[in-house]
Amino acid sequence: MKAFSVGMRAMLLMSGIIATACAPEAPRHPDQSGGAGGLRGRQVPLTAAESQQKTYQELKRSGPSAEPWTKEAAKVFAKEATTRGDSRQATFSETECYQQGCLARAVYSSLSHYSSSSQSFTDGQGFQDWLGPKYRSPPDIRPDGTVIVNWILFRPERQQLTR
Repeated sequence: MKAFSVGMRAMLLMSGIIATACAPEAPRHPDQSGGAGGLRGRQVPLTAAESQQKTYQELKRSGPSAEPWTKEAAKVFAKEATTRGDSRQATFSETECYQQGCLARAVYSSLSHYSSSSQSFTDGQGFQDWLGPKYRSPPDIRPDGTVIVNWILFRPERQQLTR
């Protein structure tokens, strides 16, 4: 398995997915140049939308994948999309699979739908049985009240793939 890049590892550390005693420096906001007029020495957290975009780009850089495990990840997302059958509550994008993992973007109609749907998804059998790491991005709450979240099922370890 390809190791997570420094940027991906930092994103996962910030979201509590991976814990390690030797964490890399947290990603800085693009406006934080550190030069004249910059915010030298201060960490400016990324917005939810920026965090989602950064994680997506890291995943995409690992290159596309159509390995057998990606079909299983797509099934987990498809089942959740079907479970949320009322498209007024949530819609899921097509699953995109890369070497490091598969991503589906969910758009929830409100914060309350996001909260209840998110909990039922993480409690669901497919999510619970996934052999690799799992990730939900910070919620991007839009002015119209919709909530956008990226869900990622990361590539299982090699030894888990052969079970």
